[in-house]
Amino acid sequence: MINMNQLHSKQNYKNALISFNNSTHEKRWKIFKDSHMEVSKGRCPICECLLDGQNIRPTNSSQPHTLIATIDHYRPQSTSMYPKLKYDHLNYLLMCSDCNNVYKENFFPLYSNGNRREQNVSSTACIKQEKPLIVNPIYDIPFNLFKIQFKIDENTSKKVLELSPKHQNGYLYEKAKTTITFFSLGSPKNTKNPNVENFRVLLLNKHYNAFKNILFKLNGRKLDDLVLNDQKSIYSIIMENNLNNFGFLKSILLGEYEDFT
Repeated sequence: MINMNQLHSKQNYKNALISFNNSTHEKRWKIFKDSHMEVSKGRCPICECLLDGQNIRPTNSSQPHTLIATIDHYRPQSTSMYPKLKYDHLNYLLMCSDCNNVYKENFFPLYSNGNRREQNVSSTACIKQEKPLIVNPIYDIPFNLFKIQFKIDENTSKKVLELSPKHQNGYLYEKAKTTITFFSLGSPKNTKNPNVENFRVLLLNKHYNAFKNILFKLNGRKLDDLVLNDQKSIYSIIMENNLNNFGFLKSILLGEYEDFT
């Protein structure tokens, strides 16, 4: 998961905000897509798929699968949820079309089901007391919530890179666990759409393959525990394969991972 904390300080975002405030277009939140993409380096902040608009055809399907960049309302804009946040620029988050339209949809659970104000909320500043159970990479620090697992998918036997909660209990544990389940990024999985789920496993397998050489060299250790030559070798792998664009990288290099493969 990609840390988007620097988004609002970027000049591209500030320029987009001026255009947004001067626009009357019904879906003017789309103005922010490029500034979000700049910070995420062209990847979905949630699942880290590449948002290049290319068709991807799973081996077990004759139909191509295309992921595109979308701007989601973090707190849903539906009339039964947070309609007054429809045009609050602080309520927008970049997601791929799967994470947005298939997995998250209009779900927005809160910790212990309390402190929801919904229809009365006129700005995000009014709801600081809420405890959402879905991570927002703009305000949360993903590294503090998740660790990485390299494992075998039990349904397909593919090697996959998954997320798991970093904490053992409490609000942060529940937030990480719910996010993982909602977006099918680990166990337990969200299996409400088998066709999309097949692609999600394929994506997690691609993530595994991207990092497998680093995983082999680390062998359960942190980067700082390696001799200098191995450290240089890992940095070469990172640069040659553009792995510095991944949010997973920090957790892996700092030893916040488990290898079950």
